[in-house]
Amino acid sequence: MASSTIRALRIHTVLTGKSLQGMSLKDIAASIGESNVNAHRTLADMIDEGMVVQFEHSKYYALSTACVAIATAHSLEMRQAQERIDGMSQRVNAHAHQLLG
Repeated sequence: MASSTIRALRIHTVLTGKSLQGMSLKDIAASIGESNVNAHRTLADMIDEGMVVQFEHSKYYALSTACVAIATAHSLEMRQAQERIDGMSQRVNAHAHQLLG
């Protein structure tokens, strides 16, 4: 049996790409190799933390928009880092060309 942290990470991974349709508790539990009770407990914690939502119409679970916001923030940070690296590379290349004459 995995710790609740490991279960939450596995659930996060299993729900990735299922934001529109979601997944049933039974399918999530089977996918992570846990009982329905353990999966449900972890899903409840993830809902309380705003990381997962449960659709009212189907009772399926999906990652929340908070997860999308985390991914978007990471992407923006990586883009900023790449822009800084590109700028440094341009300056280094310009300086190298000056040295070569």
